[in-house]
Amino acid sequence: MDWNQHGNYHLHWRGDVLVVQYEGVWNDVAARALHRDAAALWARHQGRWAMAGLFDDWEGATPEAYQCWLAFFVDATANGLGAYAVMMPSGLLADVVEPLSRETASRVDRRDCRDLADALDWLGGLGYRS
Repeated sequence: MDWNQHGNYHLHWRGDVLVVQYEGVWNDVAARALHRDAAALWARHQGRWAMAGLFDDWEGATPEAYQCWLAFFVDATANGLGAYAVMMPSGLLADVVEPLSRETASRVDRRDCRDLADALDWLGGLGYRS
């Protein structure tokens, strides 16, 4: 059965940093679409890069979406991702994604940040230009 996409995202580069804004409640269709669109962007990027995830308008996800998101992240690391900054507004949502947080931290430099400015500052200290 084909499902409609639930959840939205916006992608844009800030120098070497791919900024991803997450919105709504996600299903696996949204996670696979994110993977497809982000992969098209990082395929054209030269050298190593970082990602900043903005979760201010994110409301959660289905278990299948989490599995697809992990595949997205693993592919990103195989294609040059070296650091990941996360802006998660709620402790409750941070607790929900704790298993993913541990997994991402085992693969790249990862940090929870207050806001995008804090994230870009930290990533700049690691050598990523924004």
